[in-house]
Amino acid sequence: MQIQANGVVQAVRKVNLSSEDAGRIVKLYVQEGDRTAVGQIIARMNSTRLQAEADLQQKRTGAS
Repeated sequence: MQIQANGVVQAVRKVNLSSEDAGRIVKLYVQEGDRTAVGQIIARMNSTRLQAEADLQQKRTGAS
């Protein structure tokens, strides 16, 4: 049996993602259309600036 049809494929559910911080994605673990699970890491952002801020706060706290 062969079926031919014209139309538009639509997602069952769309999800908009956002981050608490702006930054550059350095690693993407999923591709568009992949299924994901609750709690699954889907991307890793550059943490250089955040790590520098954490280090500075730690120095300030330790210096008190």
